[in-house]
Amino acid sequence: MIFIEAYYSIGEISRLFGMSIQTLRYYDRLGLLRPAHINKESNYRYYSHGQFLQIKLIKYLKTLGFSLAEIQSIVNQDLSPRAIIQLLREQEEAIDGKISELVSLRHDVGAFQERLSNLVKHAPEEAFLETKPERKVIAYDYIKRPDANLAVGIRKILVDIERDRSVLRYEPGVLVSYSQFASSGRVEFEKVIVELDDESGYARNSILRFPAGSYATLVYEGTIEEGANHYGKIVEFMSERKLQPRSEVIHAVAASYVSGDGTGIALNEVSVRASSPNQQKPATLP
Repeated sequence: MIFIEAYYSIGEISRLFGMSIQTLRYYDRLGLLRPAHINKESNYRYYSHGQFLQIKLIKYLKTLGFSLAEIQSIVNQDLSPRAIIQLLREQEEAIDGKISELVSLRHDVGAFQERLSNLVKHAPEEAFLETKPERKVIAYDYIKRPDANLAVGIRKILVDIERDRSVLRYEPGVLVSYSQFASSGRVEFEKVIVELDDESGYARNSILRFPAGSYATLVYEGTIEEGANHYGKIVEFMSERKLQPRSEVIHAVAASYVSGDGTGIALNEVSVRASSPNQQKPATLP
């Protein structure tokens, strides 16, 4: 008896396996799943019954998270049960790594959401007193030149950080001399700072710690260069309540976003550690 192998059109394969025609054509271009026969006159693609297992394997490997390049390598080799077990072990390790990354990302998203929620609940540009946990920052000296542009200077510093740490969880900020501004109204940048969750890999003398405690705080929308318009409100708030400054002005950019017309906007947080006159000044700098 002679068996004639049945062929199935690309549309039939699409319906049988729940795959779009576009996907099947893409797999053909990649060389991952070539039709068993192509009609030279109509250019119609046909697949054989013998390819059903290959199609099922491709779909299954894709559900397991293998990339198309990895799937192509797998289906183009002779596999034994032991080889399949090893492939699955390797994929299991890769999935565990992705889960760890997602858990970390979920933590970052939640922390960022909580931080923004705490800021936006206060009236903008009005100083208030709040209790903050300890914060750690990596600090870089700010070198002032006549032609210096703060945003460009910060960007140059961030390039160095991002070279070692591909993703920064926090926006950069600056330390401003409180005494200089309070006495003369002059803004003197002392450090460029970036808040840290993990201080490993940084020199200890480049890390500053801001202790937990009460901070006179103000939130505003605008550029970091506009901070001078708001530092005075912090100084006035401290003076009215007879609070003593226990830190420099800590100017952090809480978030950056873009308005509908494409203009860049930043949510800025300006804070100074404050205490009543009879409280002892804690050491904050190394």
